[in-house]
Amino acid sequence: MTYESFAVIKPGSTVLVIAPLLSEQSEKFQKLEFKATYIGKNVSENEAIEQGKYDFVFGSPEVLVGDTKWREILKSDVYQKHMALIVVDEAHTVVQWGKSYDTEEPFREWFARIGELRSLCPNASMAALIDRHIRSKPKEKNNETVVFPCTF
Repeated sequence: MTYESFAVIKPGSTVLVIAPLLSEQSEKFQKLEFKATYIGKNVSENEAIEQGKYDFVFGSPEVLVGDTKWREILKSDVYQKHMALIVVDEAHTVVQWGKSYDTEEPFREWFARIGELRSLCPNASMAALIDRHIRSKPKEKNNETVVFPCTF
């Protein structure tokens, strides 16, 4: 996890994390004593999420991009002011899960629409992360995929 430093460097900011394993990653951050949760964990936490009271908010692209309620929350003054970083963890899943092949529908089509978060939160930095083991394997060339190095 390379993005946990944001809560220390920019206290009061929020990091939005799109990840396939929401509960596990959220729990890891809680053990590190960060305020972290994921959307859908508990309806009673939604108000605190909406008010930007968490350092890290984990969510699926289906919720963050596909649900009108959460799109509006991300466009709210609270999130426009506090959103420091959008992280796509396990970014290789964006291509694998968001793309359709021949006659098959994509496994999780909302992964292909994660880029819409950029227009919802234009002031936040964005990072796409992959496991070092994935980086060391040969990649299939894909004209639709572009990887940009990012710095914080």
